[in-house]
Amino acid sequence: MITEMAKVVLEEDEKLVESFLKKYYKLDPDEISSYIALLKKPSTLSSLSMRINVDKTKTYRTGNKLINLGLIESKSGNPKIYYAKEPKIALQLYLNTKLDELKAMQSQIDIVEKHLVANYTKIEVNSPTFVILQGMFSINMNVINLIRKSKKEVKLIMDFNELKKEYFTQLPEVIRESKSNIRIITNPTNKVEEKFLKNFMNCKISFVDECSLPRMLITENRVMLGIAEENLRYQTNVEEFRNDPSTCFLTNSPSIIQISTITFEYMWDKGKK
Repeated sequence: MITEMAKVVLEEDEKLVESFLKKYYKLDPDEISSYIALLKKPSTLSSLSMRINVDKTKTYRTGNKLINLGLIESKSGNPKIYYAKEPKIALQLYLNTKLDELKAMQSQIDIVEKHLVANYTKIEVNSPTFVILQGMFSINMNVINLIRKSKKEVKLIMDFNELKKEYFTQLPEVIRESKSNIRIITNPTNKVEEKFLKNFMNCKISFVDECSLPRMLITENRVMLGIAEENLRYQTNVEEFRNDPSTCFLTNSPSIIQISTITFEYMWDKGKK
């Protein structure tokens, strides 16, 4: 049974809800349709698939994504019944997430000021810079920004077990939207994993047989080494952010960019396309 709030939204403001989900949660049309349909009437994912005319595989993937975002919930049973949270709850959830991110950013700024400002040393304009990034939030933001700012080519090396965790993050979307030539080197262990990567990473991929891979991201003017071994996702909990040991090294040193590029090209040529 639809709540009074849901009725109002569905009758008068459905387009407003769609716009909100698209702009702030970056949902695609099928994901938005799934949320609206569950807001109208809770159902199983199998039933939802028929209602919105989307294949079951994508519907189940969409269901997992919406649960991770906190937009829908399920009730125990066989099969499970899924229902959407009211739009005002979704809005408050989004606002709370952004507030936590801002707190985490402020915490990082305080750390930087404490350790760097007191020991500030003036450097020449053309001198290479070297920055240590601490925590997955900071690493993730820099990965996204480097890809978005690149105008030519992005080279990324990442272990498959890390890369597959990026499925529900911004990374696939940023890669799809990028105007750069993006190439990824990774190490899936079978044909199923290779097909999985090709389906959700819309770019050129080279598969290598290495048991482990160096973490590396290269653009035309930056190199990031030692990308966090866990998936690069936003951290919204301040205490987790402070205690996160994930670390990487970012530089614009021409010599390091050159060496890293040579390493990448050697591995790329060695891999299976």
